[in-house]
Amino acid sequence: MTQFKEYHAKENQDHCLDYEDTFRINDLEAAEIIKKAAEVDSTHKVQEFDRENRNKMIKEFKRKGLSLRQIERLTGLALV
Repeated sequence: MTQFKEYHAKENQDHCLDYEDTFRINDLEAAEIIKKAAEVDSTHKVQEFDRENRNKMIKEFKRKGLSLRQIERLTGLALV
């Protein structure tokens, strides 16, 4: 019984169903992030970028905390 108690008292670094403290960026903020990062005045202008630059921008948007759905919704791109 002592070993059982000791085992369960040990701390570990498991990340099973633990709550992760995350934040969500609203669409107004996300649109500003897209416009500033892509240097455009309309989020839909990202569609006009060549594939390489568009993909770089998508990675940048993700890095800044935007979800794929937000990027799709705000730029009109269909991401798979």
